[in-house]
Amino acid sequence: MKEFLKENIAIVAAITLPLLLVIIFSISTMVTNIVVDDPKHDFLIATEYYHNDSDAFRFDIVQNKLVITYRYPWKNENNSYMYNRNARLWQVHIEDMSVEEISLPLPHKKENEDNEKLSVELNIPGVSGMGVVNRQPGPDGYSFESSSRYYHGNIMMELFSYNHHYNTGAAIVKDGRAISIKGQRENQYRYNTQFIGWILEE
Repeated sequence: MKEFLKENIAIVAAITLPLLLVIIFSISTMVTNIVVDDPKHDFLIATEYYHNDSDAFRFDIVQNKLVITYRYPWKNENNSYMYNRNARLWQVHIEDMSVEEISLPLPHKKENEDNEKLSVELNIPGVSGMGVVNRQPGPDGYSFESSSRYYHGNIMMELFSYNHHYNTGAAIVKDGRAISIKGQRENQYRYNTQFIGWILEE
């Protein structure tokens, strides 16, 4: 056995070193998950939200309150429609990192048909005026990041992670701990995910 190891030291090293790195990485991940506190605040995200003139909905935090504005579509001087894309709003529940869509009912009609650029603030029971802060990191120290940010730069993850689907999702991170949002890899709500804010306790 000793002679075999001496003669094939390069092969042995090529096999054992990656395995040792995987073990070290796994232990480090488990320790981090135990040491770093669990998140405490649900939060809001929007998908298909571009922060430009294609968005019919706007999600703003004004004095720590959620304000949702709907901007009626209209044609500009180039005969192109403005505000013709409807974003989707989701609440992420930190107990299991599941996602629940918040329905955004559209206004029935314009209050003033002569004003092509009319917008209206929506009043959605239980949602409009919700206490929200949009600072990073949040009150519990976690930050929202797209997977391209929390995935990038971690050489152990890049080399040994078997689940590269995280590249299409998002997560909250704190002190090396990353908790991915369940379902963010699914097509129905993964596109152009934007952080809106952390929900404050009543």
